[in-house]
Amino acid sequence: MKRKGICFVCACTQEDGCPEGCSWANLKQTLCTSCEPLSAIERMQKRDRALDDLANRLDLLDSLREKLLVRRQVAADEPARVRTGGRKRGKKKPMTLDKVKELAELFTNAARIARG
Repeated sequence: MKRKGICFVCACTQEDGCPEGCSWANLKQTLCTSCEPLSAIERMQKRDRALDDLANRLDLLDSLREKLLVRRQVAADEPARVRTGGRKRGKKKPMTLDKVKELAELFTNAARIARG
């Protein structure tokens, strides 16, 4: 927290200034003239970090947008049967009695073979 009469960078005061001598660089008396260049550098570094972060976020958004466009294009080019997982819509046909008998016979034969 910045307090009047104390430099927020080096903590010098009006009574106990910097060894090389300083005065207040702002009207609020929270930054001395010795630390003013450091403060400007810190502000520039903070701004540069914010701009880098923003650029990284924009790059991420661009790559996500490209992936989405590619996926939409692929989805539009696929046939409908592939998009639905190859399933045909509609009701299944019920099994006939002959089919049930055939399956029962197959299972019975398989059981006999398994017993040896």
